[in-house]
Amino acid sequence: MSEAQANTQATQTQPKTPDIRDILDSMSDFHQEGIIEKKFDRMPLVFVEGHSLTKIAITKNYVNCSWRFDNFSKDILDEGCFLYDNGEIKPVSGIYYAKKIGFPMKYYTEPNILVKDAKQRIKEITERAKAQFNRRFDPNRWLIRYFNHDIRIYNYANLIKGETIKFPLVKKIYELKVVKVPRIESPLEYKIVREVQVGDFKILFNNDVIKFKIFSFGGWAQLIYIYNNDATTEVEVKYNPFGEEVHEKFDVHRGDLILFAQGRESKPETRMLVRDIK
Repeated sequence: MSEAQANTQATQTQPKTPDIRDILDSMSDFHQEGIIEKKFDRMPLVFVEGHSLTKIAITKNYVNCSWRFDNFSKDILDEGCFLYDNGEIKPVSGIYYAKKIGFPMKYYTEPNILVKDAKQRIKEITERAKAQFNRRFDPNRWLIRYFNHDIRIYNYANLIKGETIKFPLVKKIYELKVVKVPRIESPLEYKIVREVQVGDFKILFNNDVIKFKIFSFGGWAQLIYIYNNDATTEVEVKYNPFGEEVHEKFDVHRGDLILFAQGRESKPETRMLVRDIK
């Protein structure tokens, strides 16, 4: 075989190099979750605790967006939130910090809202309210919260949506997440305690600690500050996962601000009904 024939045969057996456009087009639309690390010098006023997915607020100026349907007729909406965006309506979840200005902007009382009619009914109510406003703001993006016949409408520009944040995990005990959080700056109501309850977990301390008043949704949470003269404080957790009480102990340190949280998973039926609205 001549050298030219050998080169021709080698060229024919080499795989064809695919075009870069074909490579990119073949990639799936699968969305991969990523984590961006960020330092916090203070605790956010509202956020979603990322290990338990419990929504947390350390202010009264919040809007909690959860979903709930009538226990007897799943066709009736009891609670939910919608984003009005340039005439389009879509269901939303999460928790929002609401600035005091216009909190809320408008308030209505409405009869039952059926799941199948929810988007259209909310759109009609919002556009009716839109015609009554004489303030300077973006009239095209509003948050609408429906709760047991009450409708509250907020200027979306005045809201800050709480981020999902995974602060350092100190301890995980079954479904209880123990998280170390940064300092708080706004005064909160508090009590001096030696015992708290978080969902299914009883938590005891061998010294006085401070329990701050917070609000939690989609789970249970307690915010505890280790404020005493001892270098360490012993924490004992009691729970009963399988019919027999279990005890676990660990230490926290003076000056620690600790969030204890247990998430509550939403019902599959609720998720399906929200998807039906979409």
